[in-house]
Amino acid sequence: MSIFDSLPRPALWIAAMVLLIIVGFFLFRDTGPEINGVKVAVADVSEGEPAPDFTLQTVDGESVALSDFKGKVVMLNFWATWCPPCKAEIPDFIALQEEYGDKGFDIVGIALDKPAAIERFLVRSDINYTVVVGEQSIAAMYGNVTSIPTTFLIDREGVIRHSAVGMRPKAEWAAAIGQLLE
Repeated sequence: MSIFDSLPRPALWIAAMVLLIIVGFFLFRDTGPEINGVKVAVADVSEGEPAPDFTLQTVDGESVALSDFKGKVVMLNFWATWCPPCKAEIPDFIALQEEYGDKGFDIVGIALDKPAAIERFLVRSDINYTVVVGEQSIAAMYGNVTSIPTTFLIDREGVIRHSAVGMRPKAEWAAAIGQLLE
């Protein structure tokens, strides 16, 4: 006779279910993004906090750091060439860069795509702002960006003032940019 023979049948089922849930939790939990097999920390960035600095490369191999834009209002846009809403907002971003660029505003597009795809896209477009090749580690630094487009608006002191997941109207961005440039 075993210890389990003395338990009522419903108690055995409940114990088995609890055990399965516990095992499942440890086997199938998401422990965060990996880069080359190494877990990376996911930042919990939000409005009012400093924007994490980074250095990425353009498709031409030029290094671009967020700190290069110190003293400017920066729109940081995570996007991809295969993303229809991302491509749809590019003409608005081009117009915003034209309108506010000489007033201390810059856009940095972080393309979460293959360098060859980004390069092909840039050749066919009239983008007038900086585009860099993104990395999962940078997406993790900005709260594990999992939906694109995701955009952050950073003030002259390097503090995140606005963030948005999904496409936003040009007028909404223009109003926010205008306030930060005052």
